[in-house]
Amino acid sequence: MCKPGALQNQERYTSLENEYDHLVRFDVRRQKKDNITLEQRRLNRILNRHSRYPPLNMFAHWILESSLFKNLMLVLVILNVIILAVEAEFHDYKDPNVDNLFEVLQLLNWTILEIYILEIILKWLDDFWLFWRSPWNVFDFAVTLMV
Repeated sequence: MCKPGALQNQERYTSLENEYDHLVRFDVRRQKKDNITLEQRRLNRILNRHSRYPPLNMFAHWILESSLFKNLMLVLVILNVIILAVEAEFHDYKDPNVDNLFEVLQLLNWTILEIYILEIILKWLDDFWLFWRSPWNVFDFAVTLMV
């Protein structure tokens, strides 16, 4: 035995079955969407690795996570500290040999600055919004911008 309401719903459905110009009933309540986690995004990047042109953010993440790049950045930070210390030490000397050294140090300093800017661009390509959530990234950006 059918409920009276169920029979009415069935009749409504069959009356609308062949008529396409009627309004469709929909639910306006907010539905919870599944948020994509960072791990799921990384997994999707791995699934794209066999495509002919993989996404640029996947390539940037691969570079940033490589141990070679991390060690290179550490060495560049230490080298930059040494270069700045030597520049500060020989800044007031008037010897022509020191002028050549000063030019070489400035060239190295500008080269290291360009590599820092490249690192920031790679981090932006990897995940722009996640970059701004990390206090260290914001600090690196501010220091690089001040130079």
